[in-house]
Amino acid sequence: DYGQKRKMVTYFENEKLQCRNFFSGNILEHPGYSDLGDWKQFPKASETLRRVFFIGCSPSYTYEHINYIEKVLRSYK
Repeated sequence: DYGQKRKMVTYFENEKLQCRNFFSGNILEHPGYSDLGDWKQFPKASETLRRVFFIGCSPSYTYEHINYIEKVLRSYK
């Protein structure tokens, strides 16, 4: 649920791992995509947005950065 996502994001952010939402919203709710159909017919799309996030990354990350990210991910409870 969204509470679990918020808990995880808060934990990662406190460990200096920046997080971002998967997308700004259900794209089917945007007027520019209304020709794709009724967004209400795709409830899993909105659910995915409530549950999914990215942990920031950069092409400049070193093995040290990656190891730190792995350590933080593994220590999440």
